Amino acid sequence: MTPAAWKALGLLGAVIALMFWGKVRLDVLGLSIPIALVLLGLAAPQTVFAGFSNPAVLTLIFIFMITRGLERTGAGDALARRMMRWIQGEAGRPRPSERRVLAVVVGVTALLSLTMNTVAAAAVALSPTLTLSRRLKLPASRLLLPVAYAALLGGMATLLTTANLVADAALRHAGYPGFRLYSFLPVGLPATFVGLTFLVWAAPRLLPDRPAQAPAAPTGGLPLETYRLMHGLHALRIRPDSPLVGRSARRPHLARTLGLTPLGRLDDAGFTPSFLLEDERLRPGDVLIVAGEPKPDALARQGLEWLPHKDWLDQYMNKAPLMEVALHPHGQAAGKTPKDLRLRERYAALVLALWRAGRVYYQALYREPLQPGDALLVQGPPEGLQALSQDPDFLPLSPPPRKASPRAMRMALAWWGLVLALAAFTRLPLAWAALVGVVGMALSGLLPMEEAYRAVEWRAVFLIAGMLPLSQALLESGAVQALTARLLPQNGHLPAVVLLGLLVLLASLLAQVLSGQVSALVLVPWAIALARQVGFSPQIAGMAVAVGASLAFLLPTGHPANLLVLGPGGYTPKDYLRLGLPLTLVVFPVIVAALWLLAVLTG
Repeated sequence: MTPAAWKALGLLGAVIALMFWGKVRLDVLGLSIPIALVLLGLAAPQTVFAGFSNPAVLTLIFIFMITRGLERTGAGDALARRMMRWIQGEAGRPRPSERRVLAVVVGVTALLSLTMNTVAAAAVALSPTLTLSRRLKLPASRLLLPVAYAALLGGMATLLTTANLVADAALRHAGYPGFRLYSFLPVGLPATFVGLTFLVWAAPRLLPDRPAQAPAAPTGGLPLETYRLMHGLHALRIRPDSPLVGRSARRPHLARTLGLTPLGRLDDAGFTPSFLLEDERLRPGDVLIVAGEPKPDALARQGLEWLPHKDWLDQYMNKAPLMEVALHPHGQAAGKTPKDLRLRERYAALVLALWRAGRVYYQALYREPLQPGDALLVQGPPEGLQALSQDPDFLPLSPPPRKASPRAMRMALAWWGLVLALAAFTRLPLAWAALVGVVGMALSGLLPMEEAYRAVEWRAVFLIAGMLPLSQALLESGAVQALTARLLPQNGHLPAVVLLGLLVLLASLLAQVLSGQVSALVLVPWAIALARQVGFSPQIAGMAVAVGASLAFLLPTGHPANLLVLGPGGYTPKDYLRLGLPLTLVVFPVIVAALWLLAVLTG
């Protein structure tokens, strides 16, 4: 190999090692790659920015923005909820069978994933699925992981999935024709059908069965029993000698001193939430409702008496506006505390309880760093909770206090339908069609641009834009060709089925530990060179990598959609492996066979 080829391979190895190390942000890593290419003499300074103007990168940005518009107006959620109502009312059955519910849930999710980003499809289906599980008293643990996997399966069949867009960009960057919107249908649809069928059959057998949730409360069907509010909420009476006398009833500063969250006041008129106590002061004898774990000694020092009876709990649940939210996998909330996120200042929202890996926490939550998979039970005014439900950092797991305008939903769906029609039935590039959708939603008032910018997963954008010139350097330096020659048999012959199986397998394995987009970024250039060397279609080889990158079923970290259901479903890594491994073994031969047949037919 030439010195340039060794440099390119060394840089690729360093990039992969840094990704595994996990100490360098992916966006910083992506921005560093063009610098390294110039310093190593592998690319000219004026060419390393080509990745940022690549149509696939622009398409990805616009798809993130459009997806936010669909989420914001409730358009996708309306579709999922309509299907859920159809399930419940079908044939007058008061309680459909679990497999029938599962079939519709995964079918709706896969359908959504055909027309939107994979993570967005899982996010849209999550809240209706939780509501359905509570109303029908079905364990959410047997529904949510299939929802995530259905989103991955449906995403295989369309160009809108990130890994597929990456493969399209790499092909065009190498001078080959890219993919059309539904080029993946011949491979993705059979794989999706087989995968969904397997999920409906296997999920009830392989996933844990947890007790049904408590009956729906007036708070909108929240899983209040899951949060064990009987243990986490307390009533405290203020003694005449308490230093709290005269303080603001809304903000008595109990979080700082005792680690407790003050939720409101209890008197003869009943419970009054804290957000309605703006100008009132605390008086001796007032009773505060708090969330946390009070300690008798600390209460005594603050002049507070703990009231053991909790006959007020039902009244609190009836009067307090509550909502359950989870961290959005594309948001920026992970690692930050509720105080850092200014939930109280921005939304007047108080965190009552934190659900994490099967445990519930109440104490000093304002300073607790949030983790992926966390779920929060929050209290606040209806308008504040509605605004919180639209925060890109969070995903509502229960219905927000008010629904979006039906007119806004219809307009958002109309713009998205126009994007799909332009991409499918005209020769216009997908990036151009998606841009029409973004501008249309913005001009219609459906998508404030501030929210659109926040909705973009910039880490993925910068990583892809940085990796594309590295892919080009690997090809131009001869590194990929030399590596391919070493891996091929001596006679250079590699059966098509073996080649396709190898590409799908490698992409799937790499996607488990990194991500589907990284797997495609790393492997597609090599797949193109490998296909060219053995006289195979580069498009089919790129498609094999892209589809294989969506087989991220084995670990929670394999895909953001997997992380999305981790907390609400109460899953452990073993649950992902228990269902994901057989699903992979079932879908893998279908994908390879469909790719081989497509290669034969397109010859």
